Amino acid sequence: MFIKEYKEMLADRLLANPTYHAEREMQNLELLKTRFGDAALVHCEVMLQDIKDSKRVNSNLASPVLDCSSS
Repeated sequence: MFIKEYKEMLADRLLANPTYHAEREMQNLELLKTRFGDAALVHCEVMLQDIKDSKRVNSNLASPVLDCSSS
């Protein structure tokens, strides 16, 4: 029951704020994994990894692209 509620609240927080910093949430997740086990929280870990990957991709796309064809 707790894990289900935590997962839903985490998803709401991540979706509500596009600039959400997930580092603190990752720390909390690691603590919860020691109590409830890795398998119970794998979906939460995937959500946080997706956010991290999305921020990296957005950052790479937002950076200026060098045009090598003009040389």
